[in-house]
Amino acid sequence: MDRIAIVIPAYNRKAITLMCLDKLNKIKQEKFEVTIVLVDDGSTDGTFQAVHKFHPQVKVLQGDGNLWWTGATNLGVKYALENDLDYILTLNDDVDFENDFLENMLETAKQYPDHIVCCLICYELNRAVILSAGRYRSGFLGYKTPARFHNSLASEVKERHIESELESGYAMLIPQKVFHRVGLFDNKHFPHHMGDMDFVLKAGNAGHKVIVDTKAVLYTSQGKNYLFSFFVENSFKENLKALFNVRSSSFWRTRYRFAMRHTRPVFLAFVSFLYFILRMTALLFIKAFLPKRMVKKLAYKRYGKATYENQ
Repeated sequence: MDRIAIVIPAYNRKAITLMCLDKLNKIKQEKFEVTIVLVDDGSTDGTFQAVHKFHPQVKVLQGDGNLWWTGATNLGVKYALENDLDYILTLNDDVDFENDFLENMLETAKQYPDHIVCCLICYELNRAVILSAGRYRSGFLGYKTPARFHNSLASEVKERHIESELESGYAMLIPQKVFHRVGLFDNKHFPHHMGDMDFVLKAGNAGHKVIVDTKAVLYTSQGKNYLFSFFVENSFKENLKALFNVRSSSFWRTRYRFAMRHTRPVFLAFVSFLYFILRMTALLFIKAFLPKRMVKKLAYKRYGKATYENQ
């Protein structure tokens, strides 16, 4: 019987973490064994104590508050590898899912051995609509990473399996051997954002594809750190600070490192990063001089009203 480690990074959102663990207790697991590894990165809200009280079967590893997403995930992955578990599922604690999602992912993993399996991601507030069925690089020098089937109805997708170039780390089922061949997530250069995409691209270069299983369904809201929502709802000052905040998806250092690693030749990587800076400067200019009503109107036109309303 296959053994799966579910690795969940957590930090100071006790209620959300406990709800995730409650839901995991209800998933179908007749065909595999599950070990839940929660990495609590120095929470001060009682997460560690609450998990021990209500979910004593969960293996809890503790960080010092400086692990961020990538470092916390790596700590859980190391535990899984040391205990020779067959697969590692990286999972965010703020997602919802169907009870058969992991069963379906494992079925796909058996059909596509040595590859990474991901879920169909739908909006939490509108579960019939797709947020992402995998991602790919496009635009100027691969600067953008749009989602496949974005804002399409899930019922319109007929394929069971979709090959993808990129994916975010909401839920990725990764065979043990991929980590042995590729290594861990790069927490030095991508401590919080884009560590998942960096890992997937490295794995792809080593011959490990990403397969999206459309029968394995997850639900999420992209939240306040998603660039589109953050840009519209927050002030000019907050948008400017985001460029220098490691927790932000627009953190300049993360974007620079990603471009320099995954765009070739290096000259074009630098040009790609400059394009990002110019684009962010234009967005800040818009925030500084246009009223919020007009900013929202422009954002609707560029990204679609559904993207905003489904957050």
